[in-house]
Amino acid sequence: MHHLRGNLHFPLGQIDFCQAEHARALEHARRAGSVELEARALGGIGDADYMRGHMRKARNRFSRCVELAREEGLGRIEVANLPMVGHCLIYTCEFDRALEVAGQALQLASRVGHLRAEIIVHNLLADVGQSRSEPERCEASAHRLIELAGQIGSKRFEAHALQHQAEVLRLRGQRADAENMLEKSLAIARESGLQFVGPWMLAQLAATTRDPARRARALTECEALLAQGSVGHNYFWSYRYAMQAALEARAWDETERYAQALEDYTRAEPLEWADLWTAWGRAIAAHGRRPTDPSCRAELLRVRDETMRVGMMGTLRLLDQALNVSC
Repeated sequence: MHHLRGNLHFPLGQIDFCQAEHARALEHARRAGSVELEARALGGIGDADYMRGHMRKARNRFSRCVELAREEGLGRIEVANLPMVGHCLIYTCEFDRALEVAGQALQLASRVGHLRAEIIVHNLLADVGQSRSEPERCEASAHRLIELAGQIGSKRFEAHALQHQAEVLRLRGQRADAENMLEKSLAIARESGLQFVGPWMLAQLAATTRDPARRARALTECEALLAQGSVGHNYFWSYRYAMQAALEARAWDETERYAQALEDYTRAEPLEWADLWTAWGRAIAAHGRRPTDPSCRAELLRVRDETMRVGMMGTLRLLDQALNVSC
């Protein structure tokens, strides 16, 4: 019962309730000597850590859950939590390892017939594609996600699939089409609940639209939702896209405000993904203010080298634009 209650709180962004219910479930599982219930509870606590944005801690919980499930031959528990290990690896910029985990999870999901786990895997693949600016990877997963969401009747996952498809269009320069796709995605999310990825969608819309008023409205709503409390991934991706929207509007103060917000959010557990996006936003904003300052160019080059090292190619377009200006 406690495990079920915790799961219900997860997509709603109700972190404290989720954590408390799964902690109670873990206590009862250990008292009962049930490895299966312990594995389920550890996965639930991993969800709560993920909701808080504590991705390293969450990865450890999910990994232990997967280990127990493998030892006991609990395939459905293993496949439900293995993709979350991959999601957490994104935020430490271990993209190749995340793809390895995704491949393992896809095979297992197919073997045990776990459609929801397959959805989580394809969301993982699409997120890696967004981080590495790989529209083909995003597109393949988005198409499969739409099929899977239809099969299980999930509007929440359908909206997220369309959001991934919108990013494919944006990466290919089809911004008007991407904006329309995001509006469709948001309309579905408003019916099924904005807590899961609503702030992320709104920030992505702000980075996609060329309409300053629409950009401002999207960011205002995004920040209001984040202030209410949300699932951890929303803070990472919302601030990343909000920085991009501000940079393209040459709003340097706003860029730095979003960079500071991301830094503050990850202060308890710094993560490479967030650190790089924060440095990216600040470097381009500083260069925007002082385009002839050699130290600004040096920082742009440093950030570019670091993002190239980890394969985070989504940073390159605006970095290279800034570097070309300072030549």
